[in-house]
Amino acid sequence: MSDPELPESEAPSNWKLDESPASRQQMPFISLLLHALAWVLTCGLVVFWILISSMMEAPQTQQAASVSISSADEMAAKMLLGLNDLSPGSGPMLEGQVAPWEISDNPGQRLGYVIMISELGSPEAGVQALERLHESVAAEEIPDLPESYPELLKIVGELLFAEAAGEAATPLSQVQLGELEKDLGFLGKLLHARAVQDTAVLERIQTQMNRAAFAILGVIVWFLVMGFSGLVALILMFVLMMNKTLKFRFRVSSTSSSIYMETFAAWLLLFIGLQTVPSIILMNVLDLNLPPNAGLLIGLAGFFLSLLALGWPLLRGYSFSRVCADIGLVPGRFFIEILAGVVTYAAAIPLLLVGAICFAVLSALYSLVFGAPPEPTHPIQESLTSGATGIILTYLLACVAAPIVEETMFRGVLYRYLRDISRRWLWFFSFLLSALVSSFIFAVIHPQGILFVPVLGALAVAFCIGREWRGSLVAPMVAHGLSNAVIMTLNVLIMF
Repeated sequence: MSDPELPESEAPSNWKLDESPASRQQMPFISLLLHALAWVLTCGLVVFWILISSMMEAPQTQQAASVSISSADEMAAKMLLGLNDLSPGSGPMLEGQVAPWEISDNPGQRLGYVIMISELGSPEAGVQALERLHESVAAEEIPDLPESYPELLKIVGELLFAEAAGEAATPLSQVQLGELEKDLGFLGKLLHARAVQDTAVLERIQTQMNRAAFAILGVIVWFLVMGFSGLVALILMFVLMMNKTLKFRFRVSSTSSSIYMETFAAWLLLFIGLQTVPSIILMNVLDLNLPPNAGLLIGLAGFFLSLLALGWPLLRGYSFSRVCADIGLVPGRFFIEILAGVVTYAAAIPLLLVGAICFAVLSALYSLVFGAPPEPTHPIQESLTSGATGIILTYLLACVAAPIVEETMFRGVLYRYLRDISRRWLWFFSFLLSALVSSFIFAVIHPQGILFVPVLGALAVAFCIGREWRGSLVAPMVAHGLSNAVIMTLNVLIMF
């Protein structure tokens, strides 16, 4: 297949368009069939990935419901307790942040609530919360309680009563303490240290809580500064655009083709296959026990190998230089593009706020209809607990692999296709369609849950603005990597 014809001003000098008779006698039916199949495959794979992600999270949810609180809950607890220490008297306000834990189906979360109330309020308030928990257990209000739960309740009760009485509790054995920390993590260690009056452990825990509090305050300041800068940038961009003095570097093709929709569908198929099939074969077929960081290595390799889908346009007759130019992999002034990426990230913050408001509204509606909404967590948080190697691999995955691969496919390939097929529309509507469709697909294939789609979608729309503004993928890649790096660093600072 030949390269679609473009205006000379848009065609690099090294493009060699195929003008052979065979290229002029292409079969429209085949092109239409491939186009339709690409859309069907993409929609089917998105639905499949959502279902697979839910199934992959089910064992974790079941484990959490039967045994322990999650690492995300631990991080939230450290932040809240650290903020409580920095701002005495804020306990009642902070208690509202963990109020949903008291009615959770997760028994570990319910015990976590008891400990949090004893810390944010008083040990006496914790005892009262524990009594309410005993009543819920007696009334069988908590589904699927583990057999070990009564013993765990007893241990927590003994420690809490000793703390409320101002007496030093009898220290638990190493085995018992290990089980307590396994079930309740950081909160179990904190409760035991308070009850037995272990000042050395309490000092280490206090350091962790202070670091978590300062980390969240630092991120708040960061978002305020960057958000204000981003709002100014968006307003300035709009004014310059209305005055026709801002030049957008993205250029649509003079003809549209399904080739990039086919490429995106092929990538999605490769990506999902490489993220799931190797683990299934190694764990279920070969029955191998994978080392702790094997999943991260498989994910990292799968990300980059999925870029083999970019070979599809080459097989269809496109030149390599044409593909690179189309999807935004073009050279430019490096430091200027890096700076544009920082501006793109800043512009994403105000849009992120809009997405967060939509998320809050959807969560409230979900609560009215179905009860407590699921918390937006990411499985990658668990990988941070696997030591320095796990942290390094997680940074590589989130801050290097994901920005390069996802921006190439979403803001490069898919966005190119959508802008080309809507090129006859007014610019604003063509951009809006392309940004919303590509951003929605981007958001739903992430594992944070369907309610979190507005937040991720808002980020993706900002990356589309960067793509439209600069024409290349460098700016959205930098913005994507910076966004993930900030969140990753916050997680690391809080977790350790």
